[in-house]
Amino acid sequence: MENPSLYEQLSRLRTATPELVRKLTGLFVPVTFRRGTLLSVPDHTLPVLYFIEKGVVRGYYFYHQEEYTCWIRRGGFLLPGIGYFSDSYSIEYIQFLSDTTVWSLSLPKVEVAMRSEPLFYRMLLEMYEIKVQEGKERELMLRLKFAEDRNLYARKNFADLFEHVAIYILASFIGIERKYIYKFKKKYK
Repeated sequence: MENPSLYEQLSRLRTATPELVRKLTGLFVPVTFRRGTLLSVPDHTLPVLYFIEKGVVRGYYFYHQEEYTCWIRRGGFLLPGIGYFSDSYSIEYIQFLSDTTVWSLSLPKVEVAMRSEPLFYRMLLEMYEIKVQEGKERELMLRLKFAEDRNLYARKNFADLFEHVAIYILASFIGIERKYIYKFKKKYK
């Protein structure tokens, strides 16, 4: 499935206007990240809004020396992590799982340009609201009692990830052991 362009994605926001979408699109800068690059680490959050045009990105953290994948994105907006607005401590790492092309928007720079555009802030809130909803979808998946149910939910709601993400990362994302990814893949061919 082809990802929508930055312009298309901004235009889909309910709070967007064609004029504001044109202005904002002109402020984004293209950037390419190599596979394996860490964009963010604990205690270091960049004040940048990214739009993923092509590639795969994940957020993860460590707990008792185990790696846990929080989210995986193949397109859309990648918002600044915890700590940008609230100055809170973040435990998240953000890593590119493939060579990835993004559009980058420095929030401090855009704040100056958008002071006279209160709708910009509403657009930003709408982007955060979308991310909160996506987080709730994953939380629902993780609350499913049985590994097979979580796998089926993930295959239905995150199907494209099964083609683009390593098994150990998928297992971490779904909250099951790797062996079950293989078992369910074979069972549901």
